[in-house]
Amino acid sequence: MFINWSLYNNDKLVFKNKHTDFKYETDEYLQVSDEYGSHKIDLKSKIYEKIDGNVIFRIDFVNNLCIIILDSDKKFEFKIETNWHYQNNIWTLSYKLEDENKQIIVELKE
Repeated sequence: MFINWSLYNNDKLVFKNKHTDFKYETDEYLQVSDEYGSHKIDLKSKIYEKIDGNVIFRIDFVNNLCIIILDSDKKFEFKIETNWHYQNNIWTLSYKLEDENKQIIVELKE
């Protein structure tokens, strides 16, 4: 089993990585680490979170929120456009930050 993790910015592929070392609990969460930090997708709550050093970057797809936490005590929260789509072991997480359209596509392959 492996996952393909792709990041797009304004419809351009930024990177695509294949991961065989990841954690997956059906209908619960999917977690992977790479050179950009630790990434976790909470499949129940529909939240994407990236932790890199002392920065937590979180997208809440239910409440359409971007949350950034610095040094565990400075929290910034603002409304954004989001879209969560799941079909056939492929999650497509889309969100808009200012004039950038971001998209994370995670494909689980068995």
